[in-house]
Amino acid sequence: MQKHTAELTANFKASCTEYETKISQTQEELEEAKRQWMAATEDLKDSHQMSLTESHQEIENLQKEIEKLTKQYEDDVRYLEEQLEVNAADFERERERLLLLQDELSEQLALKEGFLQDVQEEEEDSNKAGPPKRSPTAKTPDFPASDDSSDEGGVLKLALENLQSQNMMLQEELVFLRNVKVELESELKQVREEFTVEKEEMEFRINELQMHKDNGDTSVDRGEERCSVSEEAQTLQESLNDDLKETCSSAETEETQQDRHSAPSEDGSTTANTFEQTMSVIADQDVDLRDRAEHFIKQYRAMKEHTAASLQGLQEKLRSVFQERDRLLEQITNAEETSDPAAEGLKMSFEDLRNKNEEILVNLQHKETLVVEFKETLKFMAPESEHEQISNLENQLSSMTEEKDERIKTLEEDVAALQARQEECQDTINLLESQITSLSEEKDALQRDMDANQKHLSAIQCHISEILKQNFSETEVDGTSDISTLIDRLWNKAQEEKAVSSQQMDERVEHFTAELESVRQLGEERAAELQAQISDLLREKDLLKASLDDVVLDTEALQKDLREMQAMNEKLRAENHSLLSQVADLSRSLEEKDKESPEEKDKESPDESDAPLHEASELQQVLADKDTLISQLREKVGHLQVS
Repeated sequence: MQKHTAELTANFKASCTEYETKISQTQEELEEAKRQWMAATEDLKDSHQMSLTESHQEIENLQKEIEKLTKQYEDDVRYLEEQLEVNAADFERERERLLLLQDELSEQLALKEGFLQDVQEEEEDSNKAGPPKRSPTAKTPDFPASDDSSDEGGVLKLALENLQSQNMMLQEELVFLRNVKVELESELKQVREEFTVEKEEMEFRINELQMHKDNGDTSVDRGEERCSVSEEAQTLQESLNDDLKETCSSAETEETQQDRHSAPSEDGSTTANTFEQTMSVIADQDVDLRDRAEHFIKQYRAMKEHTAASLQGLQEKLRSVFQERDRLLEQITNAEETSDPAAEGLKMSFEDLRNKNEEILVNLQHKETLVVEFKETLKFMAPESEHEQISNLENQLSSMTEEKDERIKTLEEDVAALQARQEECQDTINLLESQITSLSEEKDALQRDMDANQKHLSAIQCHISEILKQNFSETEVDGTSDISTLIDRLWNKAQEEKAVSSQQMDERVEHFTAELESVRQLGEERAAELQAQISDLLREKDLLKASLDDVVLDTEALQKDLREMQAMNEKLRAENHSLLSQVADLSRSLEEKDKESPEEKDKESPDESDAPLHEASELQQVLADKDTLISQLREKVGHLQVS
């Protein structure tokens, strides 16, 4: 009996010691797992914060770079448009000036042709007026001969000879003018040679007039010739200056004087007065003609230099316009090349995000399968490996908690990155829309400025035309055909280049608009896809949070059960101490009874001898109850492990 009681006591002590050891180990493992979980959580928070900071910094840097590139592109486009507008305005002004010069030269050519026609008419009139002037000389023999009549007849003969010589000179002058006209028409194709020929021709005219002046100082009849020469000089003066009315009045005066000299009935005093007046008029007209010829030569040279400089400046401006057009096309090409890699990079970033999301979903599915397998293995684990099950459960719980936390943080980072990408795409779209709006406004403003400049140039053209008609309406022709042909050719070429540039600019704008629309549609599609993915990720996040809450609740319930087990363990320990004291008392009582004599044993009653047996049976019953309680506790631990 004592041996059985000692064995029961030893077994009970061993069981209590084993359970206390298991409970202490479980508590230590739970505390260690909790510390590890807290450390892993802090590390994940720090890494998440660092990654968020780096991503925000990178996004800000990219936005600054995009803004810088956009601003630089807008400045370049604005500068090129301003240069193009300035060059177009300069070209338009030069074109208007050359057109005015062409009109002026055409008017001068028409005046010269009118002058040649007037000379031909005067020659015809002089030929028709020749026979009537001979009639007085033919009739002179019928009248009585006298000294006066003979003197008058001699004067008339001299006048007739002078008229014939004048007629020959006019015919020669007419032939000469015709030759000059032919030469001018042929020399219009060569501008520089025309300037030299015109200068020599004017010098020849001036020398010829000077020669007529020197040879006209002998007689009154020479005064009549001088009058005709002054009439010719006056007619030439009409082609050199704009004083048309004065020239006409002087021509009428000369004709009147010629009529006076040709009339046979006038007396000598009238002839002398007329001669003096004619000499003074010829002297004045000679000085005026010389001054105006010098002034015309100076204006001619200045106009020649100005025309050459204008042509050179126009060529330089055209070259600069072509260079600006090439540079503009090159910059547009570079802008297209820079926008294409940006769109490609945006597409690649969307593809990377999609692949990353797919990988995350695959990992989640894999982890879910692992969790299911882990639960199935926990269900079929043997009850004898309770300690290993508890440790594995705690390890799996901590690992799952860490993985779920990491997954939640990763999903939050992905959501933040996707939102940042979406905002960046929206900012890019808004920026491109603002660029298109600004370009349209600038284009409208440029069109309005061009219209205003065109009106201003038209007004300036009219004003310059009036000034030129007042001052230089009778200037000699300076290369009308070649200049007009060159101007038309340059103008047509510039208009073609301008039209091509405008068409290319419109095509580029349409291309950019189409690309912007495609990028916008792509961004909207991507945004919709990202929004759907974000919604899925948020739902998964909520599910994971719910599962995490369940795990936390299970952990708390497990800790509560462990605390209850510890309390029960303390209670069992106290009961064990009381039982051990009772067993010790029983052992002492049994030993005392063994020491008593057999006679005292016989004297004792059967009830007193059965008392120890009754107490031993009670102790066995208590031990059985304790074993039952321990088995119940084991079942609870097993249920906790399964759950």
